Amino acid sequence: MGRMTEDSIKALFNYGKKVYQKNISLDDAAEKVHDESPEVAFSSAKHYIRWYGEMRNGDFLTWNSNSDLLLYYAEHIIKENGPEAGKLACQSVLKFADHVNRIELAEAVHKLVDQYHLNSDEQMDRDHIISQKTEKDISPSVGLRYIKSFIAKKGFSYEDNLIENFYLCLKAKPFVILAGTSGTGKTRLVRLFAEGAGATAANGRYQQVAVRPDWSDSSDLFGHVDLNGHFISGAVTDFVEKAAEDLTHPYFLCLDEMNLARVEYYLSDFLSVVETREMRDGHIVTDPIRLEGHKDLSLPENLYVVGTVNMDETTFPFSRKVLDRANAIEFSFVDLMPPDGKEDPEVVHLLPFDNRFFRGEYLTLQQCLEDEDEEQIRNWCLLLCQCNDILKKANAQVGY
Repeated sequence: MGRMTEDSIKALFNYGKKVYQKNISLDDAAEKVHDESPEVAFSSAKHYIRWYGEMRNGDFLTWNSNSDLLLYYAEHIIKENGPEAGKLACQSVLKFADHVNRIELAEAVHKLVDQYHLNSDEQMDRDHIISQKTEKDISPSVGLRYIKSFIAKKGFSYEDNLIENFYLCLKAKPFVILAGTSGTGKTRLVRLFAEGAGATAANGRYQQVAVRPDWSDSSDLFGHVDLNGHFISGAVTDFVEKAAEDLTHPYFLCLDEMNLARVEYYLSDFLSVVETREMRDGHIVTDPIRLEGHKDLSLPENLYVVGTVNMDETTFPFSRKVLDRANAIEFSFVDLMPPDGKEDPEVVHLLPFDNRFFRGEYLTLQQCLEDEDEEQIRNWCLLLCQCNDILKKANAQVGY
C-alpha cells in the first residue's frame, strides 16, 4: 500500500468512526494515529480521519485521496452500517474518482456495489452514482478545506482561520484589504486563493496590477481619451468587462501595494460605486462608472477586489472613506517550517467553483429576516447594540 500500511489504514478508519460518533476530538484522534503509525503525519491524519464522516454523508472528497484507503473505508462502512450507509459511501468515492479521472478506483467501487447488492432495492444506476461535478456539491466547509489543501500543496502555510476569514470578508463585501509587514505572503495569498478557486492568469480570471506612485486619478485604472480622441483602456478596463460577460465564474483583481499612491484619488470611482450595490432580480448590481469616450462600466457581482498594503514611510495612510468600504485583515504571521506535503505529492485537481460560492446572499438585514431565523438575527443585533453602548464611552462605536 505504498507509504500507508494496512494497520495504519485500519487505525484511521477506527478513529474516524470515533470522531463521527463524537467520542473523541479530531485533533486528539490525529495525535493517536500519528503515535501509533508515525508514517502518517498529523496533518494528513486529520484529513484521512475526516473522510469517514464525509463518506457516511455522501459528501465530495477534496483531498488527493489514497485509493486503497477509500476502498477500505467503503467496504467496512457497508459491513458495519448496512446498504444505505454503503450507498452514500460509494457515492462519495465515485464523485471523487469521476472528478480526478481515476478509472480503476471507480471500477473497484462498482465491484463493491455488485458484491454487496447495493443496487438491488432501488436499482441504483451507476451513472447516477457518479453525480455531476457542479457547485451544488461544494459547501463552504468542503470548499475551504479544498482551498487550504491546495495552498498547502503549493508549499505555503498561513495562520489558522486566516483562509476562512478571507473568504467571509470577500463574501460579505467584494473589497478586501490585506495589511501587514513585508514578506508575510499577502500577495501570494490572493493568487493562491484565486487559483484554488479556479481563477488563474492563464484563463484570464485573475489579474494582478502593480499600483504606481504617480497614479493621481481613476484614468490609470479605468482608461482615458488621448489627444486624438481615442479611448485608451486602463489597467483593469478589459478585465472588468470580461468578468461582466462571464457571471458564472469568480474573477479576482489584486491591487498590489495599493497605498503607494493615494487610494482615494485613483480608486475614487470604484469607492463610490461599490456603495451602490443592490439586489435586483436575484443579481447584485451597481451604478455605472462613467467613462468618457467609452461605454459605461458597471461592477459585476463576480468581481472581487483585493488590495495588499504595507504601512511604512514609503506609503500613504488610508482615509476613513477607504476603510469604510472595505473589509481589512491585518496579519504578520510567518511559518518558517515547510508544510508537510510528503503524503500526497500529486497535483491537486481543481474543483468546479461557481460564483455562488463567493457571492453574498444578502445585502441588508431586511433580506436576512425574510429567509432566516428572525429571532436569532435579532439576538445577534442586540448583542452588537450592547457592544456599541460600551464603545460609545470611548467614541469608538461602529457604524453600519
